[in-house]
Amino acid sequence: MDKDIDVVIAWVDGNDPVHRASRLAYTENKLDNVRDDVAGETRYRQVGEINYCIASINKFAPWVRSIHIITDNQNPHVETFLEKIFPEGFIPVHIVDHKEVFRGYEKYLPTFNSRAIEAVAWRIKGLSEHYLYFNDDFLLTRPVQPEEFFDGDTSILQGYKVNTFVAKALRALRPRKNGHSKVSFRDSMLNAAEYLQAPSFIRVVHAPHPLRKSVWEKIYTEYPEMIERNVRHRFRHKEQFNTQSLYYIYALRNGLARMSGIKDSYLYLEPSGKSLSKVQRRLRRFDSVKNAHCCCFNSLDKASPEVFEEVMKWIKNKLEII
Repeated sequence: MDKDIDVVIAWVDGNDPVHRASRLAYTENKLDNVRDDVAGETRYRQVGEINYCIASINKFAPWVRSIHIITDNQNPHVETFLEKIFPEGFIPVHIVDHKEVFRGYEKYLPTFNSRAIEAVAWRIKGLSEHYLYFNDDFLLTRPVQPEEFFDGDTSILQGYKVNTFVAKALRALRPRKNGHSKVSFRDSMLNAAEYLQAPSFIRVVHAPHPLRKSVWEKIYTEYPEMIERNVRHRFRHKEQFNTQSLYYIYALRNGLARMSGIKDSYLYLEPSGKSLSKVQRRLRRFDSVKNAHCCCFNSLDKASPEVFEEVMKWIKNKLEII
């Protein structure tokens, strides 16, 4: 492709005492807000994952024009890490404050909700038309090309379709815990389908999402109430939609996207509570998959010390970091 492609990453340092105090001011005496599925500590802790995420982009996708990190008056200072690995230079990093993407919606700040942030991430000033959205715990593991994410102006999606009616029936049967239904990843995608009146939703995977700024403008022009539906919630809420799934449903419906059809192209690993041997088996299996290009280590902060060490050794080996 001869088009500029940027990367967007939302990041937070929950260990920062200023950020923590601000968050606790809104969770104090509100039991719902401290549930893991809403605002548990693990959603904000970081153990340096973003350094390796951005290093992997530099190593395996050097054609990226710029990397935008959306933060709440914070800075991960990734340049210090990158200078050691790429002394000859690296992709420019741009720090974007919440106030920039929430312009016009400042009354909903501060926010501690990734779904709210993702709903307005496309509003970064100077963002390229074509861009990839990463979580900060994503890691590219082999060289990738722009054509793996965009076919001209068409987004190439990874995921699969799920029938909306069946998903609603399963949601109704799900048991409650302490009188509450879990604010789940799957439900946020089901919400996207319900809001767009789609017969199925796209079950997105934990891999880079190819998006276009002008498509978001079309979506929110056609459904002007949708931005506020997500950004008004300071913490995760059951009525919010998954932004990537919403984009995919709309883009497929309007001929602006297609499914990739590639299986086993990513690894999702939540190491919490898993034995070292099981994690090692998963990593070996991933190494054997030819198409694999990305992995996600969710809640790495909750891994046991030996599992954490094993994962970090594997990551450094992939990136050839001594």
